[in-house]
Amino acid sequence: MFLRLFFICFSITFFGCREIIPVEEEQNISGYQINGFVTDASGNPIESVKVYLSYDKIKISSIPLDTVPLYISDPNINVSVDVLNIRNEFVANIFTGNLPVGPVPRYNWDGEIDSNNFVPSGYYKVVIYFNNQQVKEYPIVIEGNKTAESNKKGEFFIFNENLPIGKVYDRYDYLNRYIGTYKIVETVLLELEYKNIIKRGYVSLNINKVTKVSITL
Repeated sequence: MFLRLFFICFSITFFGCREIIPVEEEQNISGYQINGFVTDASGNPIESVKVYLSYDKIKISSIPLDTVPLYISDPNINVSVDVLNIRNEFVANIFTGNLPVGPVPRYNWDGEIDSNNFVPSGYYKVVIYFNNQQVKEYPIVIEGNKTAESNKKGEFFIFNENLPIGKVYDRYDYLNRYIGTYKIVETVLLELEYKNIIKRGYVSLNINKVTKVSITL
């Protein structure tokens, strides 16, 4: 069975724009996976194509998951705010220090680890500690970041840890205002960048299957 694909693509130069063509699913796995193959118009594999990943999602509630406020009662409490990945591994520290008495602000994060170094798209957790004791956590989804890059054979791979299908999280805007609670669904947007060419396409996924896509730039 061939997957349906809706695509929007463009090129910064006047090169022709071609569809991202999905091929049939095969090979049973646990979760989700995308195997990609990138070639030029002559069928030659292209190395060093950057692949950026975004998620399709649906709004499921106008009431946030996180409704319990956290307060500082003693300004001497040491507060630490870390980010963990989906495997509960440390990724970054957002804040360490003391806060005044009162509510603890909600910490947002854009996925930057250090200057111009960003994590791949995926599902992460913000974890708050008081005096090294965890007191709160909430999910955050990072998307639109580089998640894969093609090798010498023109291959790229996006694994289950970067495809958090079914995850639910609260979305906030850049001013940290609640937008709604959303669920990630089985459609992702791939954006491929190579030199002065950019191409985008939506790909539908199925659970426990490898989805293969062949892309011509």
